[in-house]
Amino acid sequence: MAKVDIPLFIVAGMPRSGTTFLYHFFQKHPSIWVPSRKETDYFGVNFNKGLSWFLNLYRGIRPDQIGCDISPAYYMDLSTIDRMKSYNPDTKVILAVRNPVETALSLHAHQNTYLWNVPPFEEFIHNYSFPKSGGYYKLEFSRGQFYEGIDSYRKAFGENLLLYNFELFKKDPLLILQYIERFLSLSNYFKENNFKNIIINARNRKNIKLISYLANRESLAKFVEIAIPRIVTLFFRKIFDKISTLNGSGISLDYPPDHFQLATEVLRDDIEYFKKLFRESQIILGNGEPFIK
Repeated sequence: MAKVDIPLFIVAGMPRSGTTFLYHFFQKHPSIWVPSRKETDYFGVNFNKGLSWFLNLYRGIRPDQIGCDISPAYYMDLSTIDRMKSYNPDTKVILAVRNPVETALSLHAHQNTYLWNVPPFEEFIHNYSFPKSGGYYKLEFSRGQFYEGIDSYRKAFGENLLLYNFELFKKDPLLILQYIERFLSLSNYFKENNFKNIIINARNRKNIKLISYLANRESLAKFVEIAIPRIVTLFFRKIFDKISTLNGSGISLDYPPDHFQLATEVLRDDIEYFKKLFRESQIILGNGEPFIK
């Protein structure tokens, strides 16, 4: 794949770590261009669609803007790394890293919001094919997929990789937005006077399973790309995200205790890796150095 002219940064993961929030707020930044499709998955399951299909998603980008690809399932597919490097070896990548136990529990709960055939958590944590964009990503949490993915991205991208602890993001999302701006060498747009914190796509959001199912269908995404102008798509996406900020009544935030215990036992090594990763700083580069500029 030859180097192309469209500058791009990639949010490569992790699932259930606030990437919908980033998509919503990146739309506001004058120097960032987001496609109408939140998750292109081009470097993953949609790679066979070709470079022209991918670049067409960014038609209309201005010369003073950088394109954004938010596809959080990338970190689960290590073949995405070489494809990103081939697109542009200097591409900057962002990983939001969440506690592995919470990642597994939250992802299982999320899958159940729009799919009807998700296996019990006891099976899910070992082996599950994650449907996305008409293809599949393979989940194998019990085989070290959590730290293997992060390590592979760190080795490949080094200082062009920014990692931050999801716990810090929950406490201070504005700070994370500002650090991302600095990492990408963008002007400081996000400030106290134009930022209003909202929780999007949380597990306790108001949800209609059929609507969520349809919204995740590849056939619908294709129709939207062809038939509906980007500005209209982003407008209705904002409405959908606003609905998702509303809590459904009577929905507990607690995960089943047996699921939590199982995840803690199975992911023991991943938990230790997570603790060591952010021992010195909550925001680091892929080379392990704290991100301070």
